[in-house]
Amino acid sequence: MHFIGKWKIIIAGLLIFAISLATFFVTGSLLNSATVAGQDEEVQRHFRAATLEEASNIVGYTVATPAFIPTGFKKQMNITVDKPMGNSQMRVTQIWSSGDKYPFLCLIQDPSLDGIGGGEPVEVEDFRGVRLLSKANGDIPTGLTLFWREGNTAFLLVGTMTGELDEETIYRIAESVE
Repeated sequence: MHFIGKWKIIIAGLLIFAISLATFFVTGSLLNSATVAGQDEEVQRHFRAATLEEASNIVGYTVATPAFIPTGFKKQMNITVDKPMGNSQMRVTQIWSSGDKYPFLCLIQDPSLDGIGGGEPVEVEDFRGVRLLSKANGDIPTGLTLFWREGNTAFLLVGTMTGELDEETIYRIAESVE
């Protein structure tokens, strides 16, 4: 297998992982909180917040959200805040869906995220970023991932392109994040 073929497989795997992770959050399978033992004191690593203000208080920075969400999409559950192992920063995940499973949107805000592999350069608002398109695979629809940084914060927007959610709409959502 040549080098580009390997990258396509890695990129497809990352997108499937992101979609699977978002589906995991949508189905409500995440515990309200979990702790990591084996330290002098237990450290809470997962939180749920009901509002952007509550999430901002947990993470210590202003949590952004899109000003534009298509009609019919509703925020799923609470806002999820977690601290990945080995990370000093906390990330925030917000999910919107217009149905049981697809289409859905997942916005991740994470100061420590460096980027995504592969993709092609794009601009989101006035910020340089990366666009990664994954083809449909079985019952997983075509997905679009946009990554960009605004100052010290990175954003990752994943959307499944089904129904009323197309590439133009996903860009519009990304450009409305404030």
